[in-house]
Amino acid sequence: MRWPCSAARAAPAATAAGRARSGADGSFEVLHLAPGRYELQVLRAGYKDGLVSVDLPPAGRLDGVEIRIAPAERDAGSALSGR
Repeated sequence: MRWPCSAARAAPAATAAGRARSGADGSFEVLHLAPGRYELQVLRAGYKDGLVSVDLPPAGRLDGVEIRIAPAERDAGSALSGR
């Protein structure tokens, strides 16, 4: 199953090179990136962050990248206190 994510970021090293919001089907597109290695980070409330490294080829398009995210574990203290 695919869910839309609040943000997808492409970053070489420690700087953000681009940002995107996913579509309803979970797809996303980050434009205007130079060829090279990037880390893609996916964020969604209530889920652990997803992170994957990809190599963007000189052709400038990379299809089929899948980043799986899992539900975040609830803090036992939060569940007991009602937060």
